[in-house]
Amino acid sequence: MPKKREIKDYSTDPAAQQMLIRAEELGIGTAFTRADAMVPCNIGGAGMCCKQCGMGPCRLTKSGDTGVCGATIDTIQAQNLTRAIAAGSAAHSDHGRDMAFLLKATAQGEAQGYMIRDVAKLRMVAGYYNIKVDGRKPEEVANDLADLYIAQFGQQRRCSMPAGR
Repeated sequence: MPKKREIKDYSTDPAAQQMLIRAEELGIGTAFTRADAMVPCNIGGAGMCCKQCGMGPCRLTKSGDTGVCGATIDTIQAQNLTRAIAAGSAAHSDHGRDMAFLLKATAQGEAQGYMIRDVAKLRMVAGYYNIKVDGRKPEEVANDLADLYIAQFGQQRRCSMPAGR
């Protein structure tokens, strides 16, 4: 039988904790309570379950096993990790793009309440990408850096500059 965790184990946010306590009082299930009630699959939990194609799922349990396609446990685990990374990156890349647009707006004086505070760090990061910093205002450097980052989101060829660094 799975072990029920404490509310503090679900979230460190006091408001979220209060909401979870109230949901529990009302008998409303949450992702946390459903996870606690479910016995995890030891094969999937170890990354040895492959659902890449319609022939599976293939559940490999020992070294030397191969799936329908010939994938080994190591291959399946690598594929699962890569897919999880790609899904997370795709789901959250808009945050990075918004930060690049915010940097540009800040550089152009259009982001009320924002300013460039760490000029040394700005110059250091710009140096990674060969953006000229000598004799230039921080806003000019930030504008060029923002342009570089914004361009990365539509790039179709070559490695992205931050990843290549």
